[in-house]
Amino acid sequence: LDSEEAHQRVLTGDFDLGVVTRSPGADERILKETIWRDQLTFVAAHTHPLAGRKSVTLQHLARHPALLPDRKFLTTRIVEELFTTQGLKLDIIMSTNYLETIKALISVGYGWGVLPEIMLADGSLHRLPTGSLKLFRELDCIRHRDRSLSRAATCFFELLKENSES
Repeated sequence: LDSEEAHQRVLTGDFDLGVVTRSPGADERILKETIWRDQLTFVAAHTHPLAGRKSVTLQHLARHPALLPDRKFLTTRIVEELFTTQGLKLDIIMSTNYLETIKALISVGYGWGVLPEIMLADGSLHRLPTGSLKLFRELDCIRHRDRSLSRAATCFFELLKENSES
């Protein structure tokens, strides 16, 4: 589910917990704890024209098509805002909600993209050298303030906190 729907499902009591990339607006009924700060990395196929550059700017990226999640997802909005503030047009040729699909399409050369650093350990993609340009998103665990967590949800929440970076 996207973050907004997960947020709603926690509010209605369908879910005990939600792990979301952002919480839509402040709602005093929701408790939120950041569990992970995800570094986002500009990537392309090893054969992509940008992969041979020693330095890649937003202007370089704007000349090539991008593969990103749907615009309702935080990652895409972060990238779009970055391009907009520089007066550049972002050419998104395809959107999907599945990061593994985006990764596969990028790896065969359909375009560049932005993926969480944690997805790049297998070496199938080239990290584009964007210098000091760093993007991040936070993953939050949310729960309803007025509802008790089940034992399973409590154990899961404790595991998330124990393994978080914060």
